[in-house]
Amino acid sequence: MIETDRLVLRWPEPRDRAALQAMWADPRVMADLGPVKDAAASDAALARHESYRHHGVGFWVVERRAALGVIGFCGLKLAGDYVPFPGELEIGWMFAEAHWGQGYAREAAAASLAWAWIHRREPRVIAITA
Repeated sequence: MIETDRLVLRWPEPRDRAALQAMWADPRVMADLGPVKDAAASDAALARHESYRHHGVGFWVVERRAALGVIGFCGLKLAGDYVPFPGELEIGWMFAEAHWGQGYAREAAAASLAWAWIHRREPRVIAITA
């Protein structure tokens, strides 16, 4: 678990499934992240993210400390062959639209990077943008 002044980043649990599925099903959230996902595709995405833990990385559920409840998903994975740098450590995030514009993505990403510099040996972390 990672904590910042406003956020808690923790491993996903079964109780988070509905909130994450809602984000993956939201066309505005997914506009630059890939196709909108139905429940089955969301479950597959969660399974894929769970597999990153085998490599010592993964995405964390993001909650506000003041009011628990999933507001986003942020973390690290090994980039696939869909990028120019496959195998590199990649950071990513998604947040429910109600939580945009409040600095949560930046705060969660900064916490994820800080964790990476302490726990990983990669010389850099990449990010992919649309």
